[in-house]
Amino acid sequence: MTAAINLKIIIVSGGLPGGIQTASGGGVEWRREPGEARNDFIDRVTVDADRLKLHDTTIVIGGLGGARHAGNACRCRACRSEGA
Repeated sequence: MTAAINLKIIIVSGGLPGGIQTASGGGVEWRREPGEARNDFIDRVTVDADRLKLHDTTIVIGGLGGARHAGNACRCRACRSEGA
């Protein structure tokens, strides 16, 4: 039997130029890749949260973001290539 993932997804959109660019939850932050479709980004965040076992976590997609960007918790391609 597989453990169920129980994520609460909050999508914050509108009011900010450039659309949704970040997501965060459970001490992890993601950045949307250039050219990545919004729904693909949301799917990637959800799959990654499950892989990281961030069950029973609230994931905020959109909003201002960036507060915790950089360091080992960040999952964006830029930080991974910088060796963070």
